[in-house]
Amino acid sequence: MLRIIVRSGTDASAVKAAIERFHEGIVSEVVHVGGVRGSKFWDRVNDLVRSNDAFNIVLTGCRDYRAEDYLNLDSLPHVATALIPKTEVRHATLSEISKYINQARVKFRMAVGWESGINAYKTKVSEDRLLSNDIINPLYDVFPLVKDGIAHLEKILKLELRSDMTLLIRKYSGIHDIYLGNEKVATIKFSDTGCKPEVIQVKTDITRSNVSLESTLSVNSEVLKTYEWISLRFLKALEDGIDQVVVPWSGGKDSTAALLLAIKAFGKSNVTAIYSDTGVDFHENSEYIETVSRRLGINYVYVRAPVNEELELGHSLPTHNSRWCTGLKKASIRSVINSYFRGRKVLIVIGDRDAESISRSRKGFIEYENKNIMDAYPLKLWSALHVHLYLLLNGIPINKLYLKGFYRIGCYICPSLRDWELSILLSDDEFIRRYYSSRVGIKFLKTKKVDM
Repeated sequence: MLRIIVRSGTDASAVKAAIERFHEGIVSEVVHVGGVRGSKFWDRVNDLVRSNDAFNIVLTGCRDYRAEDYLNLDSLPHVATALIPKTEVRHATLSEISKYINQARVKFRMAVGWESGINAYKTKVSEDRLLSNDIINPLYDVFPLVKDGIAHLEKILKLELRSDMTLLIRKYSGIHDIYLGNEKVATIKFSDTGCKPEVIQVKTDITRSNVSLESTLSVNSEVLKTYEWISLRFLKALEDGIDQVVVPWSGGKDSTAALLLAIKAFGKSNVTAIYSDTGVDFHENSEYIETVSRRLGINYVYVRAPVNEELELGHSLPTHNSRWCTGLKKASIRSVINSYFRGRKVLIVIGDRDAESISRSRKGFIEYENKNIMDAYPLKLWSALHVHLYLLLNGIPINKLYLKGFYRIGCYICPSLRDWELSILLSDDEFIRRYYSSRVGIKFLKTKKVDM
């Protein structure tokens, strides 16, 4: 699914050594173009990437760098280039090679630019067309705000945006840059406690651009179709010997996109979606699963993970350091697999993405749980923006919580809920009544240092 292209065999050997040390299970192939130089090097690279059957990273040293060829390749949906500041790729240390592999890999997720002629954001642009030079970072993600999410942001910023869509660049330590068109209009910080995000910086003299969601969908259709095609080829390559495909389905964007890819790759009759209800899930998630399952024409298996029952018995709330709830969810899904498909070869298609955490970015595209169960991660290189747009492009609605402004969803007592999501929830009397009037809900708010 991810291939690296270099000039010579000795460059390839150096890259393979770096992969063995730092990227095992992530890069599927390293190829070279026979040691040719100059225009012949770039011609052969273009020949290799002509078919968009994989994501390609092209590494070059300074001796063979040609700006026009480099940027033309970098603008393709399935190609990312990286210039290693050495005469040859092999002259870099293994850690330096790893650094530039990561830099190129992140481009598939974070290379976002602005198309002023149509008021739209374009993904997977060349590095000379980025919104900002600092957004290519392995810790970052990009996601859209629409509808109620924009209205809530306007209240936080005390700034009228007048747009169908804004873009948030999620950085590190809770820092988020907010873009309207090609202009960074604010920086806010999301914290693990409280319910009032900190406005670090806001620009009042902004040039207002009404970002078009429709145009953003249209201009990204080629990129999304390419990402889909590569992901489907990846999944289809795992088909031999598999008896059943399973998708853990939470009602979030990523698991929904993973389900859609699995259905397209293997057919509805060969895919089983499993929804594990913790009893403290947002009600919007189960509603969404019902809606989308009808839209897709599929049934799903419902299973209970006894998180709420454990809480009622006095178990402490989940924390960042004790995510015992996740263990119960995984166990409930495995119980279904063991009950329905014992002794059969099962492929589990999972919606995890690199941007969600460092640990997830270190996973390979494929992992084996045991001799009968294989996990596959077709969305590893996608951004949150890609996933949202992909669902919309396929006629799949967005979970209402995302429309409210959520970045990620799950349970209403999740320790990963930040002051941003809590500020959304606690501004709505219906949300308060539904989720935070119970003993467990009130206890959770206290752990978040929120007084009601």
